[in-house]
Amino acid sequence: MNTIDDVFGAAAKDYFESNDNALQITTKSSLGDVDCIPMSYFFRPFEQMNDLEQKALQLCISPVLDVGCGVGNHLLYLQERQIKVVGLDPSEGCVEIALQRGAREVYCDLWQNLKADTTYQTILLMMNGLGLAGRLSELSSFLLKLVEQLDKDGFILADSVDLRYLFENEGEEGFWVPAEQAYYGDLTYTTTYKDLTTSFEWLFVGFELLRDICNSIGLKCEKVLELENYHYLARISRL
Repeated sequence: MNTIDDVFGAAAKDYFESNDNALQITTKSSLGDVDCIPMSYFFRPFEQMNDLEQKALQLCISPVLDVGCGVGNHLLYLQERQIKVVGLDPSEGCVEIALQRGAREVYCDLWQNLKADTTYQTILLMMNGLGLAGRLSELSSFLLKLVEQLDKDGFILADSVDLRYLFENEGEEGFWVPAEQAYYGDLTYTTTYKDLTTSFEWLFVGFELLRDICNSIGLKCEKVLELENYHYLARISRL
């Protein structure tokens, strides 16, 4: 992640302190679409999470590493279930809020700095957690790095979206994608809050391609659940 300002952390702090439902961040992708996301979305309780998130949390086995934990929504739910869970996030502000909300063990760091001296039964990558790879070309090394953190029979629970739904021509075979992109799921986002800005690369990868990549590096990939617009939950483990 190429961080200029801690946009998510600053917005999370303001929301946590004010509970102002009008607070939001603005994101613009390299496809040109602009979205305004209310900060309340990042503080959702289990009951407001989608079926895919709920399923992933129910499948977690202790101990869990929550990579990209944000302000701790998934982590706090697992703690309530008496599951040992460690959180990791690059945003200092988000880590601070997660701890204030009751998270017991959260660290501010990048996934690239993970060390294999501690292993986990489950690694959780939620809210399109596979996007942390940044680019399709980096996905294999990303997955292999995470597998180093797994117990022998451990697994990764991760979700992503096949963006083909954005380019499909209704009533026609096939779909159109931007010719200038090496892979249509390789996006760049610019996110702003007040006078703060950050830009980062973010990957969306279709399940079939993810499964092929996993197979090529000696990993097993299973589809656990799929929602609309090719949004799916995958379980990745060693063969």
